Parts: sequence; C-alpha cells; structure tokens
Amino acid sequence: MLSTSQAFSGFEIILFLLAYTRHAKKAFWPLLAGMALVTIIYMIIVIMVIGSLTLEEVKTLTWPTMEFVKQIEFPGAFFEHFEIFFISIWILNMFTTFFINLYLASLGIHLLFGWKKKRVMLLLIPVMYGIALYPEDLNEALGLGLIIGNASLLTSLLIPLSLLLLAVLLRKRQDQQNGSGVEKA
Repeated sequence: MLSTSQAFSGFEIILFLLAYTRHAKKAFWPLLAGMALVTIIYMIIVIMVIGSLTLEEVKTLTWPTMEFVKQIEFPGAFFEHFEIFFISIWILNMFTTFFINLYLASLGIHLLFGWKKKRVMLLLIPVMYGIALYPEDLNEALGLGLIIGNASLLTSLLIPLSLLLLAVLLRKRQDQQNGSGVEKA
C-alpha cells in the first residue's frame, strides 16, 4: 500500500508553485483536473496490468507495467519492441521530476540562506549524484528508493498539515487580538 501511494507523491510541488502564480484562485480547477487526469491514467494502467497479468504475477514482478508493455504486439508493424517508447516517456518523466525537485530544493536553500539559486543547483547536483552512486545492486537501489519515497510521502503530508495548523492558530490569535482591541476602544 505504501509503495503504491508513492506514485502519487509530488502533489506538494503544486503548493510551492502556487505561491508564484498571479491568480492562484483561478488555478484550483485546472490543478484539480490535472490531478484527476493523472489518477485516472494510473487507475487505467493498474486495471490493464492486473487484467492482462494475474494479481499473483504482478506481486512477484519488479516492474509489472514494463512486462505488460512487452506483451503488446502489432502484427506487421515496423517495430517489434514497443517498450522503447514506454522507456523514453518514462525517462522524460524522470528528468522533469528531477529538475522540478532540484529547482525547489535550490529555491528553498536560496530563501533560507540567501545563496544564488544557480550556485545552489551546481552544489546539489554532485550531492545527488553521490547519493545515486551509493547503491551497489538493484536491491539496494530499490531499498534506497523506498526510503526516499517514504520520506517524500511523510514530508509531503506533515509539512503542509503543520503549516495549515500554524496558519489556523495564527489566524485565531490575530482575530483574538483584533477583537480585544476593538473592545478596549
């Protein structure tokens, strides 16, 4: 359950980017539609993979979606291996995810310490590369991915909820101060 929920992590990026939009209130419905579209696509893929393979086989495979794509055949087609198209889309997805997270990490460090964003990016890339070199085999890479994914999921839930709680408490405090100031006058 937890490893599947990691596929939906990343929505917290919207919270950061909304701070830089001009009309944040107008962005609600397009954002909701985009997240609904991704959820529907994921659901269709899961149903197709489990329908094509069996649930027991899906549990044993490392990448069941790739096995599903390998089964796709178009008789008389020019290409026989359509998984190359799937892999290229996946690589594009990984690069966009990497660069968005790199930008947000550099933005956070820039806002905390006042360093230039480009310099922070150039410092973060070797750190990320070193982390990527840490696993020695596939099992260690999957374990590291699980740790990072769980940390991502945990922080994407805890940070927004704690900030929302802080905002509510500060709003109540401000309302109490404004209310008590009106009574004294």
